[in-house]
Amino acid sequence: MRASLALLLGLLVSSAAAQDLTAYRTLAYSLDRAAAQVGSDREAARAELGRAETALTALAPTLPGGEGGTLASNLRTTVARAQSALSRTPAEVQANVLLTRGLLRRALYDQALGTLPPQPGAANDSAALRLLGRELGLQGEELASLSLQARLGQRGAVQWRVQRVAANKVLAALQATGTAQPRTTNYLSLTRASSWFALVREPGREATPPLGVPQFEQALQQVSSGDQTGLAESLTNLQAGATDLNQRLAAHPPAAAPATSGAPASPDTTIIPDPATATTDPGTSDGGDLTPGVTEQMPPAATEPAAPAPAAVSTPVQTLDAVYAALARALTASGHGDPAQARTTLAQVTPLLGELPPAVRSAPAFEPFGRDLQTLQQRSGLRPDDIQALIATLGSAEQQAAGQAVAGSDGFSAGVARSLGGGVRALLGLALAALCLLPLYLLRLAFGGSNVYWRSIWAGLLTALLPLLFEGLFGLLGWLGDLLDLPLLRGAVNLTLSQGAGGLLVRGLLSAAGLALLAYGFRGLCQQFGLLGRRVAAVPTSRPPSRYTQADMDWDEEL
Repeated sequence: MRASLALLLGLLVSSAAAQDLTAYRTLAYSLDRAAAQVGSDREAARAELGRAETALTALAPTLPGGEGGTLASNLRTTVARAQSALSRTPAEVQANVLLTRGLLRRALYDQALGTLPPQPGAANDSAALRLLGRELGLQGEELASLSLQARLGQRGAVQWRVQRVAANKVLAALQATGTAQPRTTNYLSLTRASSWFALVREPGREATPPLGVPQFEQALQQVSSGDQTGLAESLTNLQAGATDLNQRLAAHPPAAAPATSGAPASPDTTIIPDPATATTDPGTSDGGDLTPGVTEQMPPAATEPAAPAPAAVSTPVQTLDAVYAALARALTASGHGDPAQARTTLAQVTPLLGELPPAVRSAPAFEPFGRDLQTLQQRSGLRPDDIQALIATLGSAEQQAAGQAVAGSDGFSAGVARSLGGGVRALLGLALAALCLLPLYLLRLAFGGSNVYWRSIWAGLLTALLPLLFEGLFGLLGWLGDLLDLPLLRGAVNLTLSQGAGGLLVRGLLSAAGLALLAYGFRGLCQQFGLLGRRVAAVPTSRPPSRYTQADMDWDEEL
């Protein structure tokens, strides 16, 4: 653990590498899920750590130093230690997860600052910075303020806001420790504090008493050895150092003017400006603390008019809206016959699930939603109906969280989509299309084609069955195209009539035409039988003259 802590807190090399944020979110979500499940379901935690390892493989080439760099190596080490700790205690797994998350946040912090130009512009509000804000627990106006400072090119203000929130989390985690607490609690709280400390540690800036790597290592060693006397002294010093750091950050916010340099913050440079030249900047309250009980000190009021803040870009359920938006994009992609893009978009939803409102996550429908989401990310031949059922399941979870009744049809639709999707749907459609040919063949065989009314009935039946024939043929081709990665075949699914409103219109027209032909044919037969109006003579046919007498006229022509 001490070696891992040294790796974490020693990683202070800034970088502007463009990380794969989708892989980052997946890795972070899988790690958090593993830490949450290790105490109750060890196998589920093992599966989540396996997914984290896969996500790390995708993320590693985009990290500073690339796949063979120090950061990627350190991340692999901490993930591997978490996996090996599964056979020992949950606390070891959780501690390694905390250290891994600290490494990830520091790398994301360096990227967000490294890609932040000093000139004002909408492009400054990068995806990495917004993700970092959510990692810090910022929501609503707090996240909007961070984005505004980035768009204004206020690098110092962005650094100050991020580090101030992180420093507050360090203090909160340290205040959760104490000699009266169980050893495991102190062990995890100290590790959590050191994880957040990676965001605020800057060489050349020391708190009073000192707050740094040696102090955290010493405290962790005292926890492990059971040295209560030494631990009490170390915790007092760490808490005092964290308090001093928070006070210094709160007392000296950075100047509001944009920075003059576009280079990333140097690890050897303090972000606290000279008090003589510093002006105040609108503050923010902390959000998303890992441990309760800390009230953040607000900076003084601004001494000059600040730029008007934008309207709040999110609500406490902003992540839920983001999930719905991603599902809508996946639905659009599947409706255009692009299941590969739909699966990619669905993969972006998984990391957001841990940020949904707790009431939604605890709803009965949320667990099947998560399972179905994972299933659809692996399904070939993804269709709009699958994603519509997924959206309905999430809607049911939201209604349950609000105490409202849910429609039973949503659960039925989800079950059908779960059981009859992908290859099962394609093969079932092919079987139904083949069965459609049987009544058409038997009708032709039994009544021939000489009577115009029977021909009309045959044509009407064929027209009414065309949607099933299209679904069976083109649905199978689309599924094979997706399975074999053949774009030409994959697009065949667009010729089915279940992809969107256009198909609904064509299906309606075909049904109307089929009904018209059937009605015409049966009406003619009824007239020949004398059931409608006056009995009419048999309709002339193109057959050669019958060898039978008039009394023995072939029965199909009589009809």
